[in-house]
Amino acid sequence: MSAAPTIRAASKTDSRVLAELWSAMAEQHRGYDQSVWSWSDDAPQRWRREWSQQIGRRGTVAMLAETNDRPVGFISGCVTKIPAVFEGGKSGKILD
Repeated sequence: MSAAPTIRAASKTDSRVLAELWSAMAEQHRGYDQSVWSWSDDAPQRWRREWSQQIGRRGTVAMLAETNDRPVGFISGCVTKIPAVFEGGKSGKILD
């Protein structure tokens, strides 16, 4: 039986792992509807660069789940401004 996963904030050094996990997720989604889930051949490399730039920035979050020191999942999100007609002014979004 494997250990329960641990969840931690991702660091810039995790960008390769995040891109690999994203690629696996994207491949699964492509199987659902290829017309919606299509991307460039260099998408994983682009995501890796994007995460390297975004991790640690205010308003962004990336968390990595690991079991036995092996990455098994991730979540990324951001805080964005919402239209001024709503109270609070900010909203959280889960991106992946």
